[in-house]
Amino acid sequence: MTLTLPVDFAIAFVLVFARTGSMAMLLPAIGERFVQVRVRLVFAFFVSLLLLLPLKSLFARTLTNGPSVFGLLLVEILIGLAIGLIVRMVVLATEMTSQFIAQSLGLSLGEILNPTYESQSNALGLFMSLLVVTFIFLTDSYQIVISSIAGSYDVLPPGLNFEWSDVTRLAVEATGKGLLLAIKIAAPFFIFGLLFNSGLGMIAKLMPQIQVTYLAVPLSVLAGFAILIVFLGSFVERLTTDIVASLAQFGGG
Repeated sequence: MTLTLPVDFAIAFVLVFARTGSMAMLLPAIGERFVQVRVRLVFAFFVSLLLLLPLKSLFARTLTNGPSVFGLLLVEILIGLAIGLIVRMVVLATEMTSQFIAQSLGLSLGEILNPTYESQSNALGLFMSLLVVTFIFLTDSYQIVISSIAGSYDVLPPGLNFEWSDVTRLAVEATGKGLLLAIKIAAPFFIFGLLFNSGLGMIAKLMPQIQVTYLAVPLSVLAGFAILIVFLGSFVERLTTDIVASLAQFGGG
């Protein structure tokens, strides 16, 4: 017995998988580097199967009145990559925040491998990156990550003209939003670093016999970690909230 797959069914699946697979490579929680590519592809495969029946008629009308299959496939891949990159820009706020905090506390000298970005990062950056991903799963925010894939077809239906200017504008806005978020979260440490170093400068000027260098590092680390412990919960919640909000504009919430 041989099984045959209708051509329109196969084309619709490939088009759905093109967008879903592109987004799964970059979205938070699912698209992290420490998640194996095979796992992400399997996830995209099953999500595409779930979305296939609701979207099959939509793709059929688009193929009848719209561009060719290859043109539509390219557009679907670009839309998936664009959505994933825009959301990923906000996720990078976690890494920027940790860099700002590490600079303020003097922890930027020691670096380790961060599997999230496959690059060198300070220990605080690795800790916060993994903490945000863990928080997404603990609060069931990953459901919004998954629903954003399905919701993207309401916001950006297939056959839509792909405007690079709109994508560029959204990417710039997402980058600015991520940088602003990182600065806001790291603001207490900026203030602490300014006041602490100013105080050390005054001590060194008034009492030159004191070895300020030996006092600065341990005091800065201890005081900085005390501030971090107090505000860590609100930091992670704010980062997760903004990531979810960036997904909501694509139908994720």
